Amino acid sequence: QMQMQKAVMDTQKLLRDNNANPLGSLIPLAVQLPLMFSFYLALSRLATSGSETFAHGGPFWALDLTSPDPTWILPAVSTAATFAVAELGFRFGTTGQADPGQTQMMKYIFRGMMPVLGYFSTTFPAGVLVYWATTNVFSVVQLLVLQVPVVRQWAKFPKRIQHPKNPYAEDKAGFM
Repeated sequence: QMQMQKAVMDTQKLLRDNNANPLGSLIPLAVQLPLMFSFYLALSRLATSGSETFAHGGPFWALDLTSPDPTWILPAVSTAATFAVAELGFRFGTTGQADPGQTQMMKYIFRGMMPVLGYFSTTFPAGVLVYWATTNVFSVVQLLVLQVPVVRQWAKFPKRIQHPKNPYAEDKAGFM
């Protein structure tokens, strides 16, 4: 118990010395979620308002943005792009430094939610899905571009820290 208290105190000192706050990473999420929800509501209401330009201005096969895509192409693209953003986030994000068991469980849960998300997206107006797919495809491209070493150097990103493998950790061969 004393070692645990010492570890907590050391962590608090590290955060204090580097002017870091563990809740600081929630700030972008606190800004993005209300914006994303308001975009969804605005596009949904625009789709149900009977706007003439919204009813006759869709891309290629989904000309009517007020109704769900009858071909299910937009729901498939939106769901696949969301999945790609999450997978790239798991791969390139900081989750690799967290508890591997917890990270793996988060991956399984998110992957399990994708079919449910895909099913529900078939009921969304096509206008919402055009926005959703465009945003996620842009995010995928952004994540991939930011992994290019030349871009990382130009943007003055710090070098990634490669943590040594824990020699005492057991390799799990099975599913769980």
